[in-house]
Amino acid sequence: MTNNLRFKAAGAVTTGRLHLQTGRPCDDVVGRLVRRKDGAVIALADGAGSACHGGQGAAIAVAAALAALRTNPHMPLTGAVAAARRAVERAGGPQLADYATTLQIARIVRDGSGLRVDTVQIGDGAIVAGDPDTPLTVLNAPARGEAFNETHFLTSASWERNSQETSLTMSMNAGLAAMSDGTVPVLLSGDGTRVAMAVNHILRWGRQMSRDDWEASIAAALREDLRPLLPDDLSLAAVVVVPR
Repeated sequence: MTNNLRFKAAGAVTTGRLHLQTGRPCDDVVGRLVRRKDGAVIALADGAGSACHGGQGAAIAVAAALAALRTNPHMPLTGAVAAARRAVERAGGPQLADYATTLQIARIVRDGSGLRVDTVQIGDGAIVAGDPDTPLTVLNAPARGEAFNETHFLTSASWERNSQETSLTMSMNAGLAAMSDGTVPVLLSGDGTRVAMAVNHILRWGRQMSRDDWEASIAAALREDLRPLLPDDLSLAAVVVVPR
């Protein structure tokens, strides 16, 4: 049964209303790495709006993390985060804060008769997982600093201390999704413990659609359903397991 399954990943970003008004490009970046029969990785980064090169920092972080996992698929996700940090350091040099970005990575692989899910997150997004036909579980909730509206960044001196990690085993029906903080007010409850059914719908789309159609549908949902409600850039990446 498990040999007849494959992994599918998709993601999309949408420029927020505030950035559309000011002409600033979207600072969110998503990426994916799929080994169709063995597993998949999604990565999402949200460049700081207060950083002049936040979007570049996000792009560098996602690319470096996925490159590290492409070279060593089984490395701890903290190693991929460290690779992303080094890449952003090289780009930013003494102006590292100008490249401030969050980073979320989630990996799902075969593990016996089930799936192993590993996640790591620095910042105020969220990662959720579970059977798309039942309520999803929040694996990593938005994390903020002690100061009002303070966000933890990959570029912060305390980046290692502020990293949230999760590992667990799930059934073969599981899917997972990572979302930026821009989507959180609608897709997560105020206390960060409950996931909106809209995320279940997005995961079910992945079972029913081609990857390209799934990705286009995620983009349309962000643009048409969420952007009218939320001011920030919006991004979401997801993985499901489907029959071959």
